[in-house]
Amino acid sequence: MKQGTRSGILFVLGYGLYKAAGGSGYLSAMGMAGDNTGFVSVDAFMFANTASSVLVCLLVALVATRTSFRFPKRAVAVFAYACLVLDFLVVPRFGSPVVVGIVYGVSAMLLSVTWFVACVERTDDPPIFITCGLLLSTALQAVLGSYGLPDLAFLPVVLLAVSAALLLVLFATTGTVAREGVPLKLRTRASSVFFPALLCLMVCVFVVGVSNVAALGSSLEPLFGGVNMQMTNLVAAIAAATIVFCGAAAPNPVKAYTCVLPVLFVVFSLIPIVGEGLGPVGGSVMVGCYQAIAILFAAFSVKLATVERLDPVALAPLCFGGSSLALLLGLVTGTALGMLGSKGLPLPVLVMLVSVYPLGLVLFFVTRRRKGAHDVQVDAGPAVNEDASGEEVEAAFRKRAADIAQEYGLTQREEEILFWVARGRSARVISEELFISENTTWSHIKRIYSKTGKHSKQAVLDLFEGGLSS
Repeated sequence: MKQGTRSGILFVLGYGLYKAAGGSGYLSAMGMAGDNTGFVSVDAFMFANTASSVLVCLLVALVATRTSFRFPKRAVAVFAYACLVLDFLVVPRFGSPVVVGIVYGVSAMLLSVTWFVACVERTDDPPIFITCGLLLSTALQAVLGSYGLPDLAFLPVVLLAVSAALLLVLFATTGTVAREGVPLKLRTRASSVFFPALLCLMVCVFVVGVSNVAALGSSLEPLFGGVNMQMTNLVAAIAAATIVFCGAAAPNPVKAYTCVLPVLFVVFSLIPIVGEGLGPVGGSVMVGCYQAIAILFAAFSVKLATVERLDPVALAPLCFGGSSLALLLGLVTGTALGMLGSKGLPLPVLVMLVSVYPLGLVLFFVTRRRKGAHDVQVDAGPAVNEDASGEEVEAAFRKRAADIAQEYGLTQREEEILFWVARGRSARVISEELFISENTTWSHIKRIYSKTGKHSKQAVLDLFEGGLSS
């Protein structure tokens, strides 16, 4: 078994336990911090949790992009796990809901960033392994929820302890898939794909926040509050995992968004007409759509970081911070709608309008961008775009490697190594793929530098990308 695969198994187990423990402990902490224990709470705990998550992501992103400070993964992991354990066992009994929310938001967000970095840096197939980790966590939460175990505070602590040990072992492993990365920059191929996908996720999170906070304590509460969260998330996770496992490459969440949008439109359009007649079906559909898109977005993000050689420490805060910011805006908007509904205004109509219009605007925006991108790519050489299958992408990369080999007189082995370097593989992984020593791989890479007249890996990659369209 390859080292990257062994590291991937450690990642799946550790990440799955962390997410399951975080979800179970979250419900316990929220129950101690306030009376509202719906899947979105309207009390000070939820606002403090979400706001602190946004601030942590902003701080990490600024440090990663504006300074040369290296993200201390092990130290951050130990600190965050310790804070999370205290938040589950001690803080709720002595602190206010705001304190509980802040501690949870800071520690959980730091751990999410750390696990994201571990997936990109330590596994040889990040989209598959992060999907497996999320699938494991939803399955564990479904089991814990069915037995009422989230109320036992010691259980999340045990899961967190095992998860922390696995993460430290993962960071201690040698021969990992070390990838050099750069921050995501605007007006690049990567950003033109990433930000529309992030926008799709954010609008779904926003709708979840608005709908459920506005419904709490109103006539719409049975519609959104009677949802079996664990089973709904599990079904959605299985569907998303099937898409990832069956596809040759991680799918773009924009495509999933355009598929689920008509369903969400129908649900929200029926709220003013049917109301409670929808029962928990409307809430289940909404939460299931969000869960599926979130998992696809996670697989898409780690794939993008790998292929485009992006710095995962800088990319992770954009992913998690954008989602947290959308939820915070949804909480504020939902609270405002709830206040308007208490004054006699038609709450079902307000929820429908505030939810449907953002969904439609985002769909219009992303579909126009995708259409424009296709127009630019006509006759632009090998089209490696978001709609290309895995085989098409590989064929385009191999053709470009063959063109460079012919132009600069590279050998067949040097052409093969150039292909793998362009796909973001490290020298160690290339040596394992081709069954040669790492020193031999480096010798071939140096000869590629010499023959092409380039003096760095980035210069060779720029040469390679010069013949690929975005």
